[in-house]
Amino acid sequence: VFSFSGAKLVYDVPDIQRFFFGTNKRGRGFRFFERILLKRISLLVVTSHGFMRGYFEPVQNYTGKFYVWENKVLAEQLPDMSPIEEMNKKRDADGPWVISWHGTLRCPKSMRILSDVARRMGDDVKIYMRGKPTDYPDYFDHTFKGLDNVEFGGEYRLPDEFEDLYGHAHFSWCVDYHDPEG
Repeated sequence: VFSFSGAKLVYDVPDIQRFFFGTNKRGRGFRFFERILLKRISLLVVTSHGFMRGYFEPVQNYTGKFYVWENKVLAEQLPDMSPIEEMNKKRDADGPWVISWHGTLRCPKSMRILSDVARRMGDDVKIYMRGKPTDYPDYFDHTFKGLDNVEFGGEYRLPDEFEDLYGHAHFSWCVDYHDPEG
């Protein structure tokens, strides 16, 4: 930005952190430097139109070029997957209900809810998690410790492991209370 290079600069924003909205020195300072950056870029890349409507346009007054690059897997990126009937066979009708939770596992409230479901339902449910516990890894370990109906399979690769993540699940946990005000 300050090198006086003629190269075009693209600003890629996969997420907007809560502190950018803060009224303290930190929030005001980051927004100030970001406005300087926004005046010098050739293109802003965001993962949602909501970032434009909820932050860049009203807060930063950005009116420049932008591109929305959604954070999702497209059908043509998926490997050859089993037909729906085959995937349904993996869901054991007589076994426990399987709830899958995948991605950035960072929500303490979701951890409490899912561990409570696991305790209350016992053998009637299985919680299957894959991804990366962040922000509260010790709390994650403590919350699910000793629950035999909870399985954590570690990190994964998309789209290669898509079928493994969801093929045997009855329900997918998509709730995230991590930043309810964000």
